[in-house]
Amino acid sequence: MNQRAQPRPRSKTIDNLLGAVDSAAKLADDLDRDDLRQRIRTARERLESATFHVLVVGEFKQGKSSLINALLRHQVCPVDDDVATARPIAISYADSPWAQVQFKAAEGEAAPPPQPVPVESIRNYATEFAANPDPREVEGVEVGVPSPILNNGIVLVDTPGVGGLGSAHSTVTVGALPMANAVVFVSDASQEFTQPELDFMRTALAMCPNLVCVITKTDFYPAWRKIVDLDRQHLARNRISAEIIPTSASLRQHAVARQDKDLNNESGYPDLIKYLRQDIATNAEQLLARQSAAEILEILDQLEKTYSAEIAVLDDPDRAQDVVDQLKRARENSERLRGQASRWQQTLSDGHAELVSDVAHDLRGRMREMVRQSEEAIDNSDPADTWPEFEPWLYNRTATEVVHNYTFLHHRSVELSRLVGEHFLVDHEEIAGQLEISNPYDLTQGAGVEVSLEIKPMTAGSQALSAMRGGYGGFLMFSLMGGLLGIPGLQPVALAVGVVMGRRQLREEKQRQLNQRRMQAKQAVRRYTDDVQFSVTKDCQDNLRRIRNQLRDFYTSRAEDLNKSTTESLNAAEQAVKRDNAGRQQRKKELVAHRQRIQQLRAKITEAMGQPAPAGTPTGA
Repeated sequence: MNQRAQPRPRSKTIDNLLGAVDSAAKLADDLDRDDLRQRIRTARERLESATFHVLVVGEFKQGKSSLINALLRHQVCPVDDDVATARPIAISYADSPWAQVQFKAAEGEAAPPPQPVPVESIRNYATEFAANPDPREVEGVEVGVPSPILNNGIVLVDTPGVGGLGSAHSTVTVGALPMANAVVFVSDASQEFTQPELDFMRTALAMCPNLVCVITKTDFYPAWRKIVDLDRQHLARNRISAEIIPTSASLRQHAVARQDKDLNNESGYPDLIKYLRQDIATNAEQLLARQSAAEILEILDQLEKTYSAEIAVLDDPDRAQDVVDQLKRARENSERLRGQASRWQQTLSDGHAELVSDVAHDLRGRMREMVRQSEEAIDNSDPADTWPEFEPWLYNRTATEVVHNYTFLHHRSVELSRLVGEHFLVDHEEIAGQLEISNPYDLTQGAGVEVSLEIKPMTAGSQALSAMRGGYGGFLMFSLMGGLLGIPGLQPVALAVGVVMGRRQLREEKQRQLNQRRMQAKQAVRRYTDDVQFSVTKDCQDNLRRIRNQLRDFYTSRAEDLNKSTTESLNAAEQAVKRDNAGRQQRKKELVAHRQRIQQLRAKITEAMGQPAPAGTPTGA
């Protein structure tokens, strides 16, 4: 069995709902509804494999790894004063510890399967300057530990330090933000939040719905309360809605060793655990349960309507024709939903075309603004001096803008799903949660796009040569003028003029070369952004095409289900009209039993969701 697929304890809500889903699957089997059986199977798989990713982010040496180790009460993440985490480490629940490494795929090849490794060797793969025993480049490390904090589906991800949004590692974190359920931002109590940290939190909150700030090392800095107060003021001033939780890993370790509840409360970790369990895992799990329950209830509604129509005909044969006429109109509506010219197909087609245009326009606007700011920075500096700092800023800013563009794409795709879903009067959240969008970081890093610029500043020799050319011209001109006019003693004047003209020539040459370096830098930036925009535009179009196909297939399946249900209802009603009195009574008895079974199952689902059963629902399983 794959190590990642190890079973974990589930909540009572999920267990109860899984039982109801199994009952619905058996009902679909008994009624020979293969189409509905597949939908039920998909809902069950989604419930069983539910995970909620929590990114632990922050600058280097802020205590992220120590925080995770103390939280899990397992020494999982490498902790070292001189070595920092350089690859993401994803930690999930397992009955016994295990670890595996995911290596990057070679160019033109498929990704290799994960390689199991000893848990104690994680530092060899996940830290900078690590003695990686494998020549392949590591993409990430996955670990399983038997920690109760993770048993409800939480996956903690120890990310590389963001370096104030100025390092190459930061784009890994930014690229993962839209895929996360929550972000834990870590900063120690040595100083208040810096502007880069606030900028990163603002970016994170725009892409992820949940953000909490954890202040570490409170036992090491006596003034940590003042720092926390200042941090709260910074968050309020920057309109960042996030709770601050002060923590101490050392106090947590001592509390665990001594079984000291008061010391554990003082460490701050109970507040963090409560946040992860209640605000993140429980809420995310409830949302998933609601979506799955809504899916099963919709299936039960389709089945019950089939029986209700036939029962209505059996109860009152005189109204049979009215019921049949209503079912014919319903079938006509479902037939229209199946057709290529249906309204939902037109909504999807028009929405997709508009979405392609808007996403491309959003990307062009972001790239133009980035180029404008880049050129403004270049005009105010000498690229020969500032390029080493400017280049990583450009890489990171590009990655951030691309991620924002993909986030815009995702939000608009969810909105398109909602509009299409309105034609079916079903909850769009199920398909919206399954939209497949590639990781923008993989695109910007894997496309081979980079800034190529070779700047050669003036050397001391070239400066001297330029000054000598200008000075020599001025000196020679005045010397010859004195000889021609017969004016003796002009050599000192000629020398002074030569010095002045030499300095002027040097200034002009420096300015000319500075302008040339600035022009080269601007051209390099434009080439780089053009290449990025070309790659991202193609990938966005591919993403949008996949999303359109997902929505088309999803709602086509829904249209087929509706059509089959209404057709069966119509056929059953027409057959009911032809039955004699004895046959009608026998058939009605069978249908009432089927309908009671459906109602009991509906009650089971509502109870699993913590809701009261509908009035008049038959009891018994």
